[in-house]
Amino acid sequence: MDIPAAYVALTEGSLRFLAISHERAHLIGGLLLYAMVAVWPLTRRHPALPLAVVALAELMNESLQAAYYRSLRLDDTLSDLVWTLAVPALLFVLTQMLGRSVRVGRGVVRPALG
Repeated sequence: MDIPAAYVALTEGSLRFLAISHERAHLIGGLLLYAMVAVWPLTRRHPALPLAVVALAELMNESLQAAYYRSLRLDDTLSDLVWTLAVPALLFVLTQMLGRSVRVGRGVVRPALG
Protein backbone atom coordinates (compact mmCIF):
# COMPACT_ATOMS: atom_id res chain seq x y z
CA MET A 1 0.00 0.00 0.00
CA ASP A 2 1.31 3.40 -0.96
CA ILE A 3 0.78 5.46 2.21
CA PRO A 4 1.49 8.92 0.68
CA ALA A 5 -0.91 8.21 -2.21
CA ALA A 6 -3.64 7.01 0.16
CA TYR A 7 -3.12 10.06 2.37
CA VAL A 8 -3.33 12.53 -0.53
CA ALA A 9 -6.42 10.75 -1.91
CA LEU A 10 -8.06 10.92 1.54
CA THR A 11 -7.29 14.61 2.03
CA GLU A 12 -8.33 15.61 -1.49
CA GLY A 13 -11.53 13.58 -1.18
CA SER A 14 -12.28 15.23 2.16
CA LEU A 15 -11.84 18.69 0.63
CA ARG A 16 -14.25 17.84 -2.17
CA PHE A 17 -16.77 16.28 0.25
CA LEU A 18 -16.67 19.28 2.60
CA ALA A 19 -16.53 21.73 -0.31
CA ILE A 20 -13.81 23.86 1.26
CA SER A 21 -10.64 25.28 -0.20
CA HIS A 22 -7.19 23.92 0.51
CA GLU A 23 -6.23 27.09 2.39
CA ARG A 24 -9.38 27.09 4.50
CA ALA A 25 -8.77 23.44 5.40
CA HIS A 26 -5.29 24.33 6.69
CA LEU A 27 -6.67 27.27 8.68
CA ILE A 28 -9.50 25.26 10.24
CA GLY A 29 -7.35 22.17 10.79
CA GLY A 30 -4.61 24.10 12.57
CA LEU A 31 -7.11 25.92 14.75
CA LEU A 32 -9.07 22.78 15.66
CA LEU A 33 -5.95 20.79 16.49
CA TYR A 34 -4.61 23.67 18.61
CA ALA A 35 -7.94 23.91 20.49
CA MET A 36 -8.15 20.15 21.08
CA VAL A 37 -4.64 19.99 22.53
CA ALA A 38 -5.00 23.24 24.49
CA VAL A 39 -7.71 21.72 26.69
CA TRP A 40 -5.42 18.93 27.90
CA PRO A 41 -4.38 19.38 31.55
CA LEU A 42 -0.73 18.84 30.56
CA THR A 43 -0.71 22.17 28.70
CA ARG A 44 -0.79 24.11 31.96
CA ARG A 45 2.80 23.06 32.57
CA HIS A 46 3.81 23.09 28.91
CA PRO A 47 1.96 25.98 27.25
CA ALA A 48 3.81 25.58 23.93
CA LEU A 49 2.57 22.00 23.53
CA PRO A 50 -0.51 22.84 21.41
CA LEU A 51 1.56 24.90 18.98
CA ALA A 52 4.20 22.15 18.82
CA VAL A 53 1.55 19.53 18.03
CA VAL A 54 0.12 21.68 15.23
CA ALA A 55 3.62 22.25 13.81
CA LEU A 56 4.37 18.51 13.98
CA ALA A 57 1.09 17.64 12.27
CA GLU A 58 1.83 20.14 9.51
CA LEU A 59 5.33 18.74 9.10
CA MET A 60 3.86 15.24 8.72
CA ASN A 61 1.29 16.53 6.22
CA GLU A 62 3.90 18.27 4.10
CA SER A 63 6.24 15.26 4.29
CA LEU A 64 3.56 12.90 3.02
CA GLN A 65 2.61 15.31 0.23
CA ALA A 66 6.26 15.77 -0.76
CA ALA A 67 6.70 11.99 -0.88
CA TYR A 68 3.60 11.64 -3.05
CA TYR A 69 4.45 14.44 -5.49
CA ARG A 70 8.18 13.64 -5.32
CA SER A 71 8.82 17.35 -4.94
CA LEU A 72 8.80 19.79 -2.05
CA ARG A 73 6.72 22.31 -4.05
CA LEU A 74 8.17 25.13 -1.97
CA ASP A 75 5.54 27.76 -2.80
CA ASP A 76 2.69 25.44 -1.77
CA THR A 77 4.57 24.23 1.30
CA LEU A 78 5.27 27.74 2.58
CA SER A 79 1.68 28.78 1.93
CA ASP A 80 0.40 25.74 3.83
CA LEU A 81 2.73 26.47 6.75
CA VAL A 82 1.44 30.02 7.02
CA TRP A 83 -2.22 29.03 6.74
CA THR A 84 -1.83 26.26 9.33
CA LEU A 85 0.38 27.97 11.91
CA ALA A 86 -0.73 31.63 11.76
CA VAL A 87 -3.77 31.51 14.04
CA PRO A 88 -2.32 28.97 16.52
CA ALA A 89 0.87 31.06 16.81
CA LEU A 90 -1.19 34.20 17.39
CA LEU A 91 -3.26 32.42 20.04
CA PHE A 92 -0.11 31.14 21.73
CA VAL A 93 1.41 34.63 21.89
CA LEU A 94 -1.82 36.19 23.15
CA THR A 95 -2.33 33.56 25.86
CA GLN A 96 1.27 34.01 27.01
CA MET A 97 0.83 37.77 27.19
CA LEU A 98 -2.53 37.42 28.98
CA GLY A 99 -1.15 34.83 31.41
CA ARG A 100 1.83 37.03 32.22
CA SER A 101 -0.37 40.08 32.89
CA VAL A 102 -2.66 38.04 35.15
CA ARG A 103 0.29 36.69 37.16
CA VAL A 104 1.76 40.17 37.54
CA GLY A 105 -1.62 41.58 38.55
CA ARG A 106 -1.99 38.97 41.27
CA GLY A 107 1.54 39.51 42.50
CA VAL A 108 2.58 35.97 41.63
CA VAL A 109 6.32 35.74 41.22
CA ARG A 110 8.47 32.75 40.47
CA PRO A 111 11.43 32.05 42.72
CA ALA A 112 14.82 32.52 41.17
CA LEU A 113 16.61 29.38 40.10
CA GLY A 114 19.67 28.64 42.07
